[in-house]
Amino acid sequence: MEKKEIYIGIDLGGTTIKMGLISDKGELLEQLEIPTRTKEGYQTIIEDIVQHSKKLVSETGFEWENVKGMGIGIPGLLDIESGIVRMAPNLHWTDIPIKQILEEKLQILVQIENDGNIAALGETWMGAGKGYKHVVMATIGTGIGAGIIVNGQILHGKSGMAAELGHIPISDKGIVCGCGNVGCLETVSSATGIIRMAQEVVKNRKNSLLTERFEGKLDQITAKSVFDAAKEKDKEAVAIVEEAAHLLGKALATVANLFDPEIIIIGGGVSKAGVILFDPIREAFYQYGLKNIVKNVQVVPATLGNTAGMIGAAALFHV
Repeated sequence: MEKKEIYIGIDLGGTTIKMGLISDKGELLEQLEIPTRTKEGYQTIIEDIVQHSKKLVSETGFEWENVKGMGIGIPGLLDIESGIVRMAPNLHWTDIPIKQILEEKLQILVQIENDGNIAALGETWMGAGKGYKHVVMATIGTGIGAGIIVNGQILHGKSGMAAELGHIPISDKGIVCGCGNVGCLETVSSATGIIRMAQEVVKNRKNSLLTERFEGKLDQITAKSVFDAAKEKDKEAVAIVEEAAHLLGKALATVANLFDPEIIIIGGGVSKAGVILFDPIREAFYQYGLKNIVKNVQVVPATLGNTAGMIGAAALFHV
């Protein structure tokens, strides 16, 4: 095997760990996925990363000396410079010096970054944002995350918590967010928010396909259920989707007014809904954004899917 440089990109989630071998050109050469053994403590998770990293490299035919670095995307509050995970609720981690531990065990450079930021970095390096230097990426799933790239660099802020898009106060429905505040974007535009609004329709027994399909089965409603009903022109489902999309577009316009991006990328499970979601997002975005800023900004779906985190983690060595 030729002596080319490769990188290990890791997307460390609360349920699974995705690991990829990335070339210096951003190609995903090989990948694997293992369960995150959160109940067995951080030592077990770190040892899993060590062992499977070595396995990934050897089984692909490379030598360990080809590996020039490991990047890890982690959901939580991080001290990036020192490589310490200050708090990661999904992993049950507090003050874990993961960079130091892995560098000692693997004898390679290790960098850590917030998972929302590495998704944005991945899309900027090899996905929908390729060729752009000023990028905003929103990830719409159970919650709402974001990453902002300014002149090719991740925007961190003083404490590493910049780009908390999901916690822009924007809704007047009075719903308490998981963060403790009221009316955050996440309470209406995330999958959780969309499901909650659909459950209200069913509870109030409104004339809707949602009521027909889910009366007595509230826990079976998914965001996809709502989008499917909206595509069938169900009035209540359409209203939910339009509200979620309108407020997301309005929030993104606010972000654009502040950071003047070239492109807005939307990823995450909810983004798979397609035009029924993107059309009202774009309509609100161009309505509320400052015209000279937003007129040439594209609002597009992400293209890398579940590989964005791995590719973005490797991209930490290229910014």
